[in-house]
Amino acid sequence: MSNTNETELDPETIVTGIVCNDCGNTLPPHRVGDHFTEDHPVLKCPHDITYPLPTVHMNGTPKERLLEENTNILHAIHDLEDAVCGCVFHSRDYYVQDKDPYSYGTYNRALEERQKHRSNLKAFKEYIEEHINHIDSQ
Repeated sequence: MSNTNETELDPETIVTGIVCNDCGNTLPPHRVGDHFTEDHPVLKCPHDITYPLPTVHMNGTPKERLLEENTNILHAIHDLEDAVCGCVFHSRDYYVQDKDPYSYGTYNRALEERQKHRSNLKAFKEYIEEHINHIDSQ
C-alpha cells in the first residue's frame, strides 16, 4: 500500500538537479528508472567534464530553447536505445558466412561492431545529458 504523501514517478521521467552524495557535483539529467539502478554510469564518480559547454547569455540562444532542443535529442536517443534493444540480433543470421558454421566468427565480429556503436551512442547520450545539466544550472 502506498503512502498518500508519496508521489509515484514514471521511470521515464527525466530528473535534473540531483547532487552526488560523494563529490557534491550535480549529476547529469537522467531517467528516474536509471537513478534507482545502482550500477548505472550516471551514478558513478567522478562526474568530470573535459569539453566546452554552452554559456547562456543575452546575445546567445535562449536558455529555454537550448533546454528544449537538447531534451528532444535525449528523448530521441532513448527511442533509439529502445529500437536497438528490440531489434533481433542472432547468430543464426551470420553463421552461413563462416567456413566453419560452429565458429561464430562472423557473428562475433558483427557483435563487436554493434557493441562499438552502442558504446558510441551511450557516450553521445552522456554528452547531451551534460549539456542539459549545464544549461539548466545557469
